[in-house]
Amino acid sequence: MIPWDEFTESVSEAELLARPEGFDHLHLVGENFATLRRYTPALLEVLELRAAPAAQGVLAAVQTLREMNADNLRKVPADAPTAFIKPRWKPLVITPEGLDRKFYEICALSELKNALRSGDIWVKGSRQFRDFDDYLLPAEKFAALKREQALPLAINPNSDQYLEERLQLLDEQLATVTRLAKDNELPDAILTESGLKITPLDAAVPDRAQALIDQTSQLLPRIKITELLMDVDDWTGFSRHFTHLKGSDAQWNENSR
Repeated sequence: MIPWDEFTESVSEAELLARPEGFDHLHLVGENFATLRRYTPALLEVLELRAAPAAQGVLAAVQTLREMNADNLRKVPADAPTAFIKPRWKPLVITPEGLDRKFYEICALSELKNALRSGDIWVKGSRQFRDFDDYLLPAEKFAALKREQALPLAINPNSDQYLEERLQLLDEQLATVTRLAKDNELPDAILTESGLKITPLDAAVPDRAQALIDQTSQLLPRIKITELLMDVDDWTGFSRHFTHLKGSDAQWNENSR
């Protein structure tokens, strides 16, 4: 037991340390900005980036960072692109004094990462982050193969002919089913006046195998449910859906376990 005065004092101290309900951990990412600056200027200078229309704003921001690095500018130009900034970043990037250099660059790099993952931005010469069109046949080669009727497809490339062939095959199969039904020869099925009766499938696990299953189960080591949950979380990452009571961000981590 502790004295009441000490208890109330500890509660007051805890309230002072507690983060507000609207606290966003993005405030903390700025602490490692100096680490990013060690390599991001060289990285942005080397990469040859291309962007789809949806990511042109991010590409424009990257170009702004390149120009700032080349001119050793510390202040973000007033006309720098801002359309790419998501609402969550705006309180950090857009301030009464102007665009915050540190968070503007971090935000641009974060959106660049997202655009690379989605394929909206690609890197020239990269295997993993290349233009989606590079995976396709060149338009000229496709046109030539189509003219020569040499497209490497398992189906007829002519849609009208393909549909006609499929409909003909369907009619043939329906005729076969009708004949088998009349002769009561449908495999694993009987068609009567009351309807269609399908023979139930055999059990996936034969009865004689159950004894072996039980014996094998007895050989497995006992495990705590908490340890099992930790293993499943390592496989699936389901704990990311556990959010903090005061916000929508996932707060689950190794210590939470």
